[in-house]
Amino acid sequence: PIKLGDTPGVGEMLSGIKLAKKWSSSQDPIIAGWCEFAEGFLGEFARNIHAGKSFKTIRDELSHGNPIPVEDASASAICNALREFSEAIAQRIDTHLAGFTYEANATSIKASCAGDVQELCPVWDFNLTQGVVGIYSTFDTDGVYYLCPLIGTYRNQRPVNTQAFLDGFLGKGKDPAAKHFGRFVYELTRDIAGFSEDHSPPPYDFGEGQHAGVVFITWTQASSQGNVHRSDQFRCGQDNRYEWLDTNSNRWVGYSDFLRRIANWGVLARRVRIELDEQERRKQVAETGRAQSVAGMRINAVLVEETDSRNSQQAINLQSLADGACLPSKNFTTVFFVVGDAGMGKTEYLLTLARERANSVEIDPTSDAPLYLFVSSAGRALSNLDDAINTSLSITRILNNQSAKALCRNGLLVLIVDGFDELLGSSGYDNPLGSLEGWFRDLRGRGVLIASARSTYYMTRYRRSLSETTDLNVEHTVANIQPWTRSDTKTFLGSYDVQDADLADLSERDWKLLSIPFFAKAFATWCISRKASHPKQGGIFQVVVEQYLERESTKILDQNNIPILTGPELQVLFSEFAEMMHLEGKRELEQSD
Repeated sequence: PIKLGDTPGVGEMLSGIKLAKKWSSSQDPIIAGWCEFAEGFLGEFARNIHAGKSFKTIRDELSHGNPIPVEDASASAICNALREFSEAIAQRIDTHLAGFTYEANATSIKASCAGDVQELCPVWDFNLTQGVVGIYSTFDTDGVYYLCPLIGTYRNQRPVNTQAFLDGFLGKGKDPAAKHFGRFVYELTRDIAGFSEDHSPPPYDFGEGQHAGVVFITWTQASSQGNVHRSDQFRCGQDNRYEWLDTNSNRWVGYSDFLRRIANWGVLARRVRIELDEQERRKQVAETGRAQSVAGMRINAVLVEETDSRNSQQAINLQSLADGACLPSKNFTTVFFVVGDAGMGKTEYLLTLARERANSVEIDPTSDAPLYLFVSSAGRALSNLDDAINTSLSITRILNNQSAKALCRNGLLVLIVDGFDELLGSSGYDNPLGSLEGWFRDLRGRGVLIASARSTYYMTRYRRSLSETTDLNVEHTVANIQPWTRSDTKTFLGSYDVQDADLADLSERDWKLLSIPFFAKAFATWCISRKASHPKQGGIFQVVVEQYLERESTKILDQNNIPILTGPELQVLFSEFAEMMHLEGKRELEQSD
């Protein structure tokens, strides 16, 4: 019996052969053959093959990136020594294995000698597609990796093979993803895969001697200027802190510094801020007809956490909660849902949150605060969430869906999906979790997401979908955005220079309508832009409804960016919907309706 680790080094691979060397002489031909083989194999392995260096020393120097000598004579001497050593080892292996016969198929390799039969799988593996045999290299949660001299490293992904290796050689409960260092390596390679050209986990090897405990990863970073070939070193520092060797200063620094470096953090923040400024400008023009906001008009939104007890509701600071939830040590993904009716200011609140954070990180790229990635649903009805995120990321020319997940996993990025229900459209209502489930699984119980939705009906469907999916580590906080108080509304209207005469004849119903920020803004815009020929016919209600319909018409556009439905056409359509819901006695319609 032999024991193997998930990432064995040279010493561990030789341990079985060293054990054979110690066996006492026996009449059994297999044991006697192994003793003889072990003696000769280890003798070849231990000899100094070049300039007094053992094979292991040369292997460490080459694996860890030491340069091959420039001089032809020295380089040729190393090559010749390694080739001689390789040929001697190969000859001994060929001689020893000549006494065995083999039978191989897709699931088994049996070796027989003198009537004794031994199963070699899964330490050896027969790759039926390539027609080669490989020997065990490393174990990971996505399969067992084998090394073959003809084709290099390949992976066997069959669950039966992986489980057999786990049970037979690593022992139960020894899954490397569950062990801290194994999990460290697993997360390193998956994070780096998000920034690599083909999004596949890069190869790695482990240091020995003075480099013990160091993971060496060589990979190709994709960038807008072309691919960059890198070699990086990582380790678990004190208190299992993930660390990266900054070669510029030759100091070990936090792993998050590495992620910020390869994400070009300051440039990323600036590009995110520029795009958010443009979104704010477009939103301002759509709502007020002005590119610049009026000084003093912003009213801070109040969010109240939804709890089981109605008496314990209190205002919360979403930014503070989101930043605090970004700690990578927790084992669940945190989702904040900002809920409120149409026009309550969800978009403006989240857009402001993202803009202010991008601006502060741009000013101070060394800040530990996470960036907020704002993904808008406007004009993306029925889109896949990943497509919407990729569209938002394309302006950065740095991140994509995979690298964004890596940053989010490590608490450097918070994903904001504005209008989550609008993004999915009616077809997504039946499976609201479906679009987020991929993100939840890729975040592996970490990271923070913020989503806004304007329908309590949608929240009901989302919760139902979540309750039917039991294997996700997700914690939810629902925050209701509150309507303005009468004092807030008056302050806001005053900042627009709305005259007291315009407020004198407002009814209680009108004031309730103006507690919704969008309607208050629509009324204020009308007050400062109205002409004598445009009296307030139909009262304040008609004024704000016209503004609302104009905004909604810009959300569904044709290929030429022209609204499919005009404001008057939408008014007819919404009136029909309202009547149907009234007659059915519920605030929802089926897709067939």
